[in-house]
Amino acid sequence: MAQHGVGTGLPLIQPGAGFDAELDAMFQAAPMPPRVQGMSAAAPIETKSVEAKTVETTPAEDLVDLSGLSDDEYAEEAAEVRQILEGKDTPHNKKAQLEPADESDLERNKRTIFVGNVPVAALTTRSVRKQFLRHIEAVSPYPAYTQVVSLRFRSVSFNVPTSDAAPKDEAVSNGPVNKRRERARLFRERKGEEAPPPLTAPQKRKIAYIRQALNERAESVHAYVRLGDPALVRAHRRLDEPLDERLSVAILAALLARALDNTVWEGRHLRADTVQPLEPHEMIAAGLDQVHLPDGTPLSHRSASALDPKRTIFVGNLDFEAQEEEVRALFEKLVREERGEPPLVPSRAVRLDGTPVSDAMQPGEWVESVRIVRDKATQLGKGFAYVKFIDTLCVDEIMALHEAEEAFIAAGKHARPSSSRPVARPIQLADGQEFRRRIKLRKRALRISRCKTMTGVERKRPHGAETPRTPPQRRLPESLARARSSGAPTPHGSSPGVRVSPRPDVGSSLAMLSKEERAARKKSDPARQARRLEKKQAKRLAAKVGQGRERVKLPQRSLAKKLARAKRATS
Repeated sequence: MAQHGVGTGLPLIQPGAGFDAELDAMFQAAPMPPRVQGMSAAAPIETKSVEAKTVETTPAEDLVDLSGLSDDEYAEEAAEVRQILEGKDTPHNKKAQLEPADESDLERNKRTIFVGNVPVAALTTRSVRKQFLRHIEAVSPYPAYTQVVSLRFRSVSFNVPTSDAAPKDEAVSNGPVNKRRERARLFRERKGEEAPPPLTAPQKRKIAYIRQALNERAESVHAYVRLGDPALVRAHRRLDEPLDERLSVAILAALLARALDNTVWEGRHLRADTVQPLEPHEMIAAGLDQVHLPDGTPLSHRSASALDPKRTIFVGNLDFEAQEEEVRALFEKLVREERGEPPLVPSRAVRLDGTPVSDAMQPGEWVESVRIVRDKATQLGKGFAYVKFIDTLCVDEIMALHEAEEAFIAAGKHARPSSSRPVARPIQLADGQEFRRRIKLRKRALRISRCKTMTGVERKRPHGAETPRTPPQRRLPESLARARSSGAPTPHGSSPGVRVSPRPDVGSSLAMLSKEERAARKKSDPARQARRLEKKQAKRLAAKVGQGRERVKLPQRSLAKKLARAKRATS
């Protein structure tokens, strides 16, 4: 019987007979795991759990060689290693504060820019929206201090109704639909169910915006861009360049609005303007009253896209779905056919000292801006627009084309049989020629007229305290008024003036002279000679024109008839 070694569990190997058999049995036996000190031989050992605990409790410093580092570097490297082992990313930086903490709505509006005719892709696509923000910062005269902190989109056309459909007057709304709604509400209240309140118009627009329920035919939207304070932007970007003290956020918004206006982005001409114009004292403090744009327009103007009636035309009979770019392309083509290519223009981006950002000349356009008046709810056009040109000569060219077309069409029309007007003679065209309207868009003949100098709203608007008014003319007393002699009007059709009071210094000097010297001095006085000539002309005019009517010379009888009548009277 073989003897076993103590504590080994293996057979005791002895030399002699059967040595080979025992050696084979030893190698076929399974190896026992190593015994851990302090544990009994019967206690099982979980190697996997021990390894897992070893990995978890291994310090981060032992996994990376951090020898040769200072104490601060050692702490930073060890913290990064722990974050990587825990599976957590590096925490993002907090959003920088680029806006003043306490500001009023008026100050917030001064640093807000309105941008019109923005492609609708900027609303739906994030990449296009980022390109739009980069375009705004690129055209700024101070791009290092320009950063957009807020971007809002308005005038969005949705494919669902978003207006408030609730009736304004509840007493009038007694139709069958309201009766059914009232009956359903009472039925729910009896069952203990509370009816949810109806959605308001802002809530409907918000829901449609979140769901991206846009109209398929919508092509443009409006945007409101709010800028950050240049001083805070400079501190955030850690710029070494000194900042001009005059460059406030309101001044930067005014400069950026002028530079952004009428720029082309994604095939569309943007219309830019400040939401709240600057006050006169702010313009003077920043020196904007002395700065002029390359086209001669003062930078301190009230609005970047202000309406100039002399350079603007009214366009009617437009299609409701017509876009600004279509109208611009039509009138740009017409003016180029009449006047040729427009002159080159410099950059509109100017700094506070009046110097342009770039000296490179850019191709110009005859049309400066186009504004289509749209419906608030549907964002469809109302059928008319305003087109602004760079000068008044373009307006004259367009009006001449329109009047020529209207005259040609009126001449070709025959008068009605019952009309007393003479029949217009038709205009004959040469062989092979055909009359076609040139001012036409989407198969619709446009109606053109000059823009009025004052709109109906401005006529009805009461004159406030800030509105400058012409002071009333004072009525002169009778002692100072000069009466007309025999009803004669004053020269050049002007109203009667004021009698010139005698000068005492001239009278005292003439009193010391003799009669001949006074006469010679009066003849040499040019002012006195001019007054005498004016009086003579007034007398001649009074002789020709009586008191409001012309004098008519009556026919005189001959002298013979007078004598014959005298003889018959005496006889």
